[in-house]
Amino acid sequence: MTDAIHFVDANGLNFAYLENGSGPLVLMLHGFPDTAHSWDDLRPRIAAKGYRAVSPFMRGYHPSAIPDRDTDQETLARDPLALIEALGARDAIIIGHDWGALAGYAATNWEDRAKHLFSRRARYQKVVRILKDAFPLRAELKNLAQPDTLICRCEDVPQVRLREHGSWRAAKLHVRCGMGPCQGRVCAPAAEFLFGWEIDSARPPVFPVHCSSLAAIPSHSAARH
Repeated sequence: MTDAIHFVDANGLNFAYLENGSGPLVLMLHGFPDTAHSWDDLRPRIAAKGYRAVSPFMRGYHPSAIPDRDTDQETLARDPLALIEALGARDAIIIGHDWGALAGYAATNWEDRAKHLFSRRARYQKVVRILKDAFPLRAELKNLAQPDTLICRCEDVPQVRLREHGSWRAAKLHVRCGMGPCQGRVCAPAAEFLFGWEIDSARPPVFPVHCSSLAAIPSHSAARH
């Protein structure tokens, strides 16, 4: 397996990618909070079957470039198609996970499945809005954060480094806040609260689950036995 990172321009963005093998193209699209390395085990196995297995770092995921605006469904759907062309292929087999699956479905005109994934995201966002309304943070909590308090634990960014910038996007560009494995799930809402920044792309750190899923989690006493 090779660890070399390659780069290619596609759909107006510079994408980084990993690849193994040669032959018909297999495009492997990761989701959140993963990276192209999520496919490190599968990629060489597919290559061994006579394929060129490519896993890009999706837009906004380092070392791929950060887009100038938040990603919409149409842009996400164009990325795989543009990558296929940029990689010199006419077509490809697409494997996707999480929002990589959404991009794959949209790119291959499986709009019903893509819309189903978007509807799930909308449900999560609704739950987050309800929680924010029901449990608003008190303003005095802002005083708890000290200059050395880590706001972004993934990239070790303290509060004092964020105060040097005037917006969430500037912080992402200059100190990589929100660019780690959690992709801003924790630090983006914290920055929004602390600095009053407008953060449309913040990913909620909570998700709704079915009661049956919670009931299936073994209790501490059961786990000990």
